[in-house]
Amino acid sequence: SQYGNVAGAIVRSPDDGGMGDAELDAQVRAMLAETPSPAEARAHDYVSGVLGSHLAVTELTALVRMASRGRADVTFLCAGCAENADVDHITGRIRLAGEFVAGDDDLFNAAAVETLKHSGEVYVVPAERIPGGSGAVSRLRY
Repeated sequence: SQYGNVAGAIVRSPDDGGMGDAELDAQVRAMLAETPSPAEARAHDYVSGVLGSHLAVTELTALVRMASRGRADVTFLCAGCAENADVDHITGRIRLAGEFVAGDDDLFNAAAVETLKHSGEVYVVPAERIPGGSGAVSRLRY
């Protein structure tokens, strides 16, 4: 098992050199984050299969625009990355009079929200696990 380095700590109590609950939780979460889940691996192959075609978008502003129109099927986003812009302007949304107006929005967050809002899948992963090596990529539905 790839988790053998945690197993020994689980069987010992914290008083006997084992890990406490918080430490064990943190270590297991870190190990799980290093390894793609089977669903992520399938999604990676699904997206990789269309890179370079009209069904893939890697430019973040275009990705947000396509996701807001329901076209993003599977989206990979860089964990910890940030890029700000006016999402309402990008998506073409018209604000109502008196409606809250935020400053610049995080485009990575907007891409995730818009993809999920339209029943797509989102994977927020380290940059090296994003198909094509960009900070964001989405496979479009059509």
